[in-house]
Amino acid sequence: MKIAIILPSFLPVPAVNGGAVETLAQMFIEQNEKVGNNLNITVFSPYERKAEILSGKFTKTKFVWIKSQSISFICLNFIIRVLRRVLKLNINHLDIQIILKDIIKGNFDKVVIEGNTRHVLVLSKYINKEKLFFHVHANIINTPNETNDKIVDAVNKIITVSQFIKNMVLKNTKSLGDHINVLRNCTDTHLFNKHLYIDKRSSLRNKYEIKDEDVVIFFSGRIVREKGIIELFQALKLLPQNMKFKLIVAGSFGSNFGYKDEKTILAEELKEISMDFRDKIVYTGYIPGTEMPLLYTISDIVVTPSICEEAAGLVAIEAMSSGLPLIATNSGGLPEYVNEKCAIIINRDVNLVKNLALSLEKLIMDRELREVMGEIGRKHAQQFSTENYFNNLLEIITI
Repeated sequence: MKIAIILPSFLPVPAVNGGAVETLAQMFIEQNEKVGNNLNITVFSPYERKAEILSGKFTKTKFVWIKSQSISFICLNFIIRVLRRVLKLNINHLDIQIILKDIIKGNFDKVVIEGNTRHVLVLSKYINKEKLFFHVHANIINTPNETNDKIVDAVNKIITVSQFIKNMVLKNTKSLGDHINVLRNCTDTHLFNKHLYIDKRSSLRNKYEIKDEDVVIFFSGRIVREKGIIELFQALKLLPQNMKFKLIVAGSFGSNFGYKDEKTILAEELKEISMDFRDKIVYTGYIPGTEMPLLYTISDIVVTPSICEEAAGLVAIEAMSSGLPLIATNSGGLPEYVNEKCAIIINRDVNLVKNLALSLEKLIMDRELREVMGEIGRKHAQQFSTENYFNNLLEIITI
């Protein structure tokens, strides 16, 4: 069977610059390398030299690179936009033309579009509906309109990362739900396991100037307001001054996923809030996915205080798989991935900051509770393995 996976237009696979969608796609093709089957995959990915080098390890996957940052691509796409706008010519943008050329030539059995509604609307004009699948990773179908109805009607199946996202699709389209499938995200439960790296814990903590008595709180993700970073800092400010903790913030400011560190006004706000405990905060900047298991290993508590409607989020799964207790907000699809035995779930209301501080203090003070919650989380996370994800996605697109 031949499967095409069409990525969004920004980050590459292999996921050298991060990104949840890209990380999931990489885990899917990596799992395909491990199993014996006749599955041939083609990934349509934005070009990145580092990604091209790493792609050489895949024997069952072909990569079609969209070199959207090249001068020739930018110039040609500019001309196309002018022709579309001024002369009203119906010419596809260059990335679509590249994708279409290989899709038509490749005669694929299944085409999975990852997260990009524009790809769905255009490619559905040329690809048989029975072959076409749309994988929804975010809360993008959140208003009722004609465009969303067209998206739902254009594909064989909609695949959502949580029941929450499925419910949003049902609420905002005319879909009856019979062709909407929930496929929960995954992580490498073999690699995300703090016990594998226990011998490195001491040296890594020394690297970040973490003392033996410090309890490490870990925040991972883009440093943007909707991830609840302001509320987390406000909660830390409420903790007793003599409390021994260290906060590790792993991620880059802004939304560029490591391409550049956009330290905007948000950074100044965080600096102001943390005036009294700045020495307890470590900013790592963007961390490659291959190094993330090590950061979980030196951590004691993971916090995902999102104030937006998270579709799912990989951090919660990574935390549980690593054997760490979690503090999470009751946000979107997040509660579907955790339970109250391995996570403290906080409502996003006027008491959010206060309850976040109380939850942090509770876990900081109770090592035994952290270990019990971590063990339960480790067991709970096994259902989100790459093996299950691979098999479940194949089942959805082949039935």
